[in-house]
Amino acid sequence: MVNYLVRRYIDQNSNERKQRKQYGYLAGFAGVFVNLFLAVIKVVSGLFSGSISLIGDGLNNLSDGGTNVVTLIGFKMSDKPPDKEHPFGHGRTEYVAAFIVSFVIMLLGYELFQSSLERIFNPKEIQTNLLVLGIIIFSMGVKVWLAYFYYKIGRKIDSQVLIAAGADSRNDVLATASVLISFLFARYTDWVVDGYIGVIVALFIFLNGVSFIRESINTLLGNRPDKDFVRKIKNYIKDFEEIESVHDIIVHDYGPLSKMVSAHVDISANYSLVLAHEIADRIERGIFEDYKISLVLHVDPILDGCHESADIKDDVETYLSGYAEVKGIHDFRILEQDKVVIFDLFITEDYDGDIMKVKRKVVEYLEMKHTYHFIIHVRKKNHYL
Repeated sequence: MVNYLVRRYIDQNSNERKQRKQYGYLAGFAGVFVNLFLAVIKVVSGLFSGSISLIGDGLNNLSDGGTNVVTLIGFKMSDKPPDKEHPFGHGRTEYVAAFIVSFVIMLLGYELFQSSLERIFNPKEIQTNLLVLGIIIFSMGVKVWLAYFYYKIGRKIDSQVLIAAGADSRNDVLATASVLISFLFARYTDWVVDGYIGVIVALFIFLNGVSFIRESINTLLGNRPDKDFVRKIKNYIKDFEEIESVHDIIVHDYGPLSKMVSAHVDISANYSLVLAHEIADRIERGIFEDYKISLVLHVDPILDGCHESADIKDDVETYLSGYAEVKGIHDFRILEQDKVVIFDLFITEDYDGDIMKVKRKVVEYLEMKHTYHFIIHVRKKNHYL
């Protein structure tokens, strides 16, 4: 079914941006139709049977339909090209849409919690029949398909809002299963558990909303980049034979299709400034053509063939290997005329000791052994690679 819809509504010959918009619209409209359909049959069945948990589950589907509309608006806005006020485009609109979806989920959980508490203190008999039970089981099957549909498209186009919608649909299946349990209790026992089941469903919905909100806020604030994405960038740059190493990769996320990246590369100091610039420029152009990533490279010149430089660097690395908190060094360079050695020293991000004390010990050791002045820049290794 998913493959049929993709073949029917997605133009495989269009560019990535247009396809992404088509996928978003397909998922959004499918969600609106499915959730509104389920909302109607559940609310009607809930009113008929007197089940607050089933009505709540139907209202949950109704809110899902509303969030699908927000998803559609998010995809529409994020596709807008850059303008004077937003030079990096509108891709983050999709993240805002994910935040709104998460907030609506949380709000619904709160409202259902209140209604369920009222039912606990004022219990009512539930009228059950096989038709209502059949509707519940049918809706669970439909939601299983919708969750799979969201997940498959969300992962294909790397969409946070669709992946969140898929998780919400998966949770709906579990919530509806709770409703089914309350109906079975009402049909085959004298226990009235409808309100208690409603509380469980409400808490489940609320906590998932909180989780999605936290994830959305982290994305908007700028969280740690995906390791596979960073590894792809690093491997791409290292494939150029002139590059000796890559480090200090920083990713700025302006939307799923708009990433700006900066990185440091070690290049032989024997290359002229013009040639080093051409190498960096060639890498920047290539990664944009291949992956549509805007890359800016900072060139760190590395001295080749200098035995003294190599000996000092080896001594530094050997000495630092005794420090568990030290992750490594970068940008190692020697200014022969000034008798100065400069490098960056990286400390593990969870180190809570005195960083300056580590620096002083390293400098004291090295300056006692070598006739150079050592300038060391110490920083924690967090979002750098």
